[in-house]
Amino acid sequence: MESSGRTSGARSRASLAFFALADDSNGLDTGSTDGRGTGVCECPVRTRSHPAEAATLRAVKGAWFRISVVLAPVVVAGCTRVSDTQRFEANPETVEITATVPEAGGSAFPDMSVRLCWSGLLDPQSLTDVDAVVGSGSLLTDARLGFELRPWTSVDGEHLAGDATESWCDGSVVTVTPKEPLTAGVRYRMRLADAAVGWQGESPNLETPGWDSAEGSDAFNFFLEFDVVPSNTPPRLPEEPPETITLASLFEDGAVFDPQRAMCSCHRDPDDDASLRLDLSSPDAAFEDLLFDSRLRDTGYPMVTPRRPSESFLLHKVLRDDGEALPGVFGNAMPPGDDALPYGDYVMLARWIEDGAER
Repeated sequence: MESSGRTSGARSRASLAFFALADDSNGLDTGSTDGRGTGVCECPVRTRSHPAEAATLRAVKGAWFRISVVLAPVVVAGCTRVSDTQRFEANPETVEITATVPEAGGSAFPDMSVRLCWSGLLDPQSLTDVDAVVGSGSLLTDARLGFELRPWTSVDGEHLAGDATESWCDGSVVTVTPKEPLTAGVRYRMRLADAAVGWQGESPNLETPGWDSAEGSDAFNFFLEFDVVPSNTPPRLPEEPPETITLASLFEDGAVFDPQRAMCSCHRDPDDDASLRLDLSSPDAAFEDLLFDSRLRDTGYPMVTPRRPSESFLLHKVLRDDGEALPGVFGNAMPPGDDALPYGDYVMLARWIEDGAER
């Protein structure tokens, strides 16, 4: 699960100048509103460029790759840069917390995390570590705040696999994890500021249970009280870390980019324009297009932000809102057609990015 703390990487002036030049290139799609989309499994119609035009586009793409190789440390370090402007105007609609783990008044173990399920998608930039705290009386414990645009973990925080079929939460999940184990036999209270913003600018519904404000203050907070109980399981022996999800593993049999699956086939055809925007013919080709291009896309994020799935346009492009592309995403949701990307495929894409987006 990704941390919500935002960072920004430094870039050289030369790289900034090249990115500006690349954004103006006809051959590099930056998210136009012409309905063609931005290169993530984008193939509702089969299109072919004039041979001369295709050669020009491939030359531009090749130059971009050669410069990207030189600037790779700068690009990867800087790909968490996001837009400084709000994507949507203020929205009178609201989002609300529909479920909590543990439940209000429930119990949890000392190494617990509080998980909050929201009714809709949230803006990944809207919450940071300073917005949440866990405490008992005057004793406060710092906490890390995690965010899943749409959950790729189970209700208890365990990683799901590619055969997952259904999400436990319909919206985003915010996780509050104390930085130190809590004390058994003590009642704690988690406090979350009302800083959350919905994907379309919605504000939290402060009239739902759990929200309250201090006397004489206009600031609201969400409170959740729970009792910490001793763990009834023996200490776990050290375990080997789970196997890292790599891009190569996403090309294996049955995986999301498996060449035998019809999905995204246009991105494997060298004569199709879709492959110029995103080449999925091999893990190496895909890695170049997904990681070495840090231009901000429709939603204000790069195509892939390593270790931050929710801040990666790749996931924004494959999610749907009532069957359509997410608001703010130009073109069609991917893959094209009536069928959304299977949930298990989304999970594995998110886990790959969370694991560091390795080749």
